[in-house]
Amino acid sequence: MATTLSFKYTDMELRQVGIEALLQALGYAETLRFLSQVGSGQGDYLQWRQQLFAGATVDEIFQRARDYSAKEAKAQ
Repeated sequence: MATTLSFKYTDMELRQVGIEALLQALGYAETLRFLSQVGSGQGDYLQWRQQLFAGATVDEIFQRARDYSAKEAKAQ
């Protein structure tokens, strides 16, 4: 049985909310310092992908992509 993931925020909204939380907790200088330490491209993408799509059919993954794309289009 496949599970469907549902997210509260779009990727853009999540970044904005996260940065706002960091600014409130750390201030500008420390937030910038923190963000400079957090790089992209870290972790095991293949493992993450397998966990994210575990048990999902191609049709389910395709539908998730469609839903995400429609949500992003509405947000802009």
